[in-house]
Amino acid sequence: SVASLAGCTLCPPGTYANTTGTSACKTCSIGTYQNLTAATVCASCPVAHSSSLAGSSACHCTAGHFGDAVESCMACEAGTYCFPASVTCSGSCPCEPSMGLLSGTLSDGLGDTSGNSKCEWLIAAVSNITVRFSFFDLQNPYNAPVDLVIINKCQSADCAEFEEVARLSTLNSPGTATYTSSTGFLQVLFTTAQA
Repeated sequence: SVASLAGCTLCPPGTYANTTGTSACKTCSIGTYQNLTAATVCASCPVAHSSSLAGSSACHCTAGHFGDAVESCMACEAGTYCFPASVTCSGSCPCEPSMGLLSGTLSDGLGDTSGNSKCEWLIAAVSNITVRFSFFDLQNPYNAPVDLVIINKCQSADCAEFEEVARLSTLNSPGTATYTSSTGFLQVLFTTAQA
């Protein structure tokens, strides 16, 4: 759970509680977001932004728009189009599927990840996909390299056919390397060994 204050639990991002004496946080509706803890309201996404899921902690650019989804989403010029990249995810890591971003962050969450965890992110786009790590830290650096990040270039969204692009552990962190897929699909897997 998120940090508590005098026995009460703070509402996590994507939720709010707008009355006193509340026993549960409410989820932000589609088209709204909240990126802070302990919120009392959700904010509406700006023009050309949206949140496609209830409980969102951020907005994304809508189809036909591009940008960083934080400062701006600009409309495509006449004669051009933008089908934004999407990220779907599953597993034990905190994850919010998203769409419309030109860049983003993949994380296993705050603190240490429990043993025997598995997280998957699938990035889909109509153009090249590039992943690089600005920060890379796997737990258990003194034991065998049992925590892994595997990057696969997939031929389709189900990743039934794939080419392994990288297998990263505490013994071979990525440094400044970039990993690219021109197939339209890139899968990132994170696994930890039994604790």
